[in-house]
Amino acid sequence: MEDIRSMVNIANIFSTLVDFPPYPSMIIFTCGCNLRCKYCYNWAIAKDMSEVHSYSLDEVNSILDRVSSYIDGLVISGGEPSIHQSDYEFRHFLCSNSKRFLLKLDSNATIPYNPNFIDLFFGVSITIKPITYYPNRYNTLDIIRDNIDIINRSCSYKELRITVTDEIDELIASCSYILNHKHFNKDNNWKITINKAIKPESGTLMNDKWHECSYSDLENLSNYIKNKIGDIYNNKLDDNITIVNHNMEDMIAV
Repeated sequence: MEDIRSMVNIANIFSTLVDFPPYPSMIIFTCGCNLRCKYCYNWAIAKDMSEVHSYSLDEVNSILDRVSSYIDGLVISGGEPSIHQSDYEFRHFLCSNSKRFLLKLDSNATIPYNPNFIDLFFGVSITIKPITYYPNRYNTLDIIRDNIDIINRSCSYKELRITVTDEIDELIASCSYILNHKHFNKDNNWKITINKAIKPESGTLMNDKWHECSYSDLENLSNYIKNKIGDIYNNKLDDNITIVNHNMEDMIAV
């Protein structure tokens, strides 16, 4: 019988109470990503660098076995996990764990999803970037729109994350295109989380040539989004939009 080994590297695994509320979860980070976001704090993982310590899927399963009675969810983050969606062993790992945990995918949604891959997940969180971060701009945003349709058909937990730096106009261009999508509506009950990217006092990022946004810019973007979808969510805006000020050092050590 052919020995099929996974090509997926798992860079780390943590417990978390903040990545899949309200479910206490474990989060794993797959190596490799198709984007190179300036503010990425997981840059070594995104580049799939050789010095990153990695776990095999068997080692991850052993850890999950030990903590299974204490957690409800398993978050698959990265990097960009969907670049591995055709990997047989990775799919088998997800399928087996979907029988004992609620799975959530953290993704940039810029790679066309296989619906059978997304069917394995209870939830998906997608992060919207400034339009200049996307190699083909509106063509990439069209892929995100198509992926939103797949998520709507498959998942119960849906979150749109918006990480804000000083590139407000470029970010609004992406948000406007996504929020105007016909299937981004109240019937599909998307949660929106706005994060202010904060540079760590120590450590390195993918690219240091960016600046934190001001709090007035953060408020302006939040108001823009509220106005954009106000007619969709009516009086439920506060239930659907959350502003979170993350410190990236806190995000690294979940």
